[in-house]
Order: sequence, then C-alpha cells, then structure tokens
Amino acid sequence: TLDDFLNQLADSRILSAEEMRAISTQFEQVDPSSHPDTIADLLVATGRLTRFQAEELQAGRGGRLALGEYVLLKQIGAGGMGRVYQARHRRLERLAAIKMLPDEALDSTIAVERFQQEVRVAARLLHRNIVITHDAGEADGIHYLVMEFVDGQNLARLVSRNGPFAVEDAITCAMQAAEALSYAHEQGVVHRDIKPSNLIVDRQGTLKILDMGLARIAAGNEATDETTGERLTSAGQMMGTYDFMSPEQAEDTRNVAATSDMYSLGCTLFYLLSGRPPYVGETAVNILLAHREAPIPSLLSQRDDVPASLDNVVRRMLAKWPEERFA
Repeated sequence: TLDDFLNQLADSRILSAEEMRAISTQFEQVDPSSHPDTIADLLVATGRLTRFQAEELQAGRGGRLALGEYVLLKQIGAGGMGRVYQARHRRLERLAAIKMLPDEALDSTIAVERFQQEVRVAARLLHRNIVITHDAGEADGIHYLVMEFVDGQNLARLVSRNGPFAVEDAITCAMQAAEALSYAHEQGVVHRDIKPSNLIVDRQGTLKILDMGLARIAAGNEATDETTGERLTSAGQMMGTYDFMSPEQAEDTRNVAATSDMYSLGCTLFYLLSGRPPYVGETAVNILLAHREAPIPSLLSQRDDVPASLDNVVRRMLAKWPEERFA
C-alpha cells in the first residue's frame, strides 16, 4: 500500500525528516490504495529518488540504502568480492564509490579477511593514478569500503565501444598505470589483477587503478579461498584473470612479484592496441597453456601503424620468464 511504501521510505533514512514531511503532504490527497509503483515513479520523476532507490524500496530492501553518513544512489559494478555503488555523503554532499561484501560471503571467515585485507592495502596507497580510499567500516553486519568516485569509463568498455586505441593514447594509459604500479611496488604491494576493466580514465584523461581485492602485501598473510568474477580462475591457489595472467601467477599465486604485474600490463597494452588479449582459446586451460608455451604474438601482425620499437617493448613485457621482463 501507499502507507507501507512511505513507511519503508522513512525507515530507510535516505531522506531527511523535512523531505519526508514534504512528501507526506504531497500525497495527502492521493488514494491510499494507489499502487506503490505509481508513487515510486512520481518520486523518481521529481528527483526525490533515483531509479535504483525506488526499485530497492519496492523489493523491500530499503533498509540497506543507507550506510552511516552515506546514501546509496545506484549500483555501478559487481564482482566476486562484492558490489560497488555510487553514494553521496549526507553532510558533505560528496559523491563516493562504496564496495560492499556480498551477503553470501559473510559466513566465510576467509572472505571477510580478504575484504579487510583489501581495506588495509588500499589505505596505505596514495597516488594520483590509484583510486583513493576514504573510509571503511561495518554497519548492521555489512562490511564496506568507501572510495573516491571516478567519473569515467574503464578501458575494457572503451575498447568495446570505440575499438582499439590510437597508439599515442594506449601509450599514455600504459605509462600512467606503470607509474602507479611502480609506486605500489615500492610500498611492497603487488596488484595481481591488472586488466583493462580495472583501469579507469576520468573526463580529464587521468587513469586510475581500481580494485586492490587480489593485491598481496609483501610478507603479509595470504588468503587462499576460491575467488570468482570476470573470467577468474576457480582454483583456490590461483587468483587473477586468466586472459591477463602471467605464467608464474597461474602456477603459484603466492610467489608473484612486481614483474607479474608488468606481464599483465603488457597484456593490457596489447589489448588496447589490438582489441583482443594476446592469447585466446576455448577454455581457461587453453589460454593458461598459451601464456606459458605459445610464441609471443607481435602487434605488427595486428595493425600497420604500431612502431617496431613499441612492439619490442610489449614483447619484452610478455616474456615467459620474469627475469626477462622490465623490472
């Protein structure tokens, strides 16, 4: 009923008391038997609710739209280690990205530990090309991480929409990512999941690295439970995205070093310039074996405007043995 919907809206705490009084006054003359969908549509049309908020309220999940001082506005991403939402701080009115650990993972001690590890890793990294962590906490049993909201597109989506990058643009993105990784490696952090969808470019052209969920802290504790997500390997000892995974990471996640991130960045640069990963196959095993055994592909066979010097750089980044790559 209308009353049920308005009561749930009040309980959600996403609107102030003054806003709720205005809404109650607005609907005083409305038939109490009106379908809540009609009311929700009106509130979305007048800008009082986002479409996401209206759908969550209609589904009976209004109580999860507020986390402390943050109000969730819409979902902007999802993966094996949680969903990501655009949110707004009530008092500061600052947009943020909030990552929440999924409900099904709350019963897993290792999943919670890994999420907390992500918080610890992210908090120690401060670089213009790495998404900034603002806050972390737990509310009503929900573990969450508050990050800088980046108004932009990830590189995978840009390639999907526009095709391969111009050579200069691809180099610019790779250089920014390399600078961020160099900084992270100096802090003892190896990312372990560098790929186009974890690199986002904002409207000013600044690239930022996302998702430290698989990052390893040197000499730190290592969680080894199963990880799921975008084309992720399913074995507990193997974490990462196999289209962009180094041969040594496929063998033992725990022993990867900075040169593994270099390999993944090389795969990403190849993808930006060709529109496809360096190795393709019908199964994960096919691709993982190709990373280890297949000849290193040349960009010169993909397009004719790639300088031979750049092709040499990418081929060295994709060297099978870590010691043969750039440090």
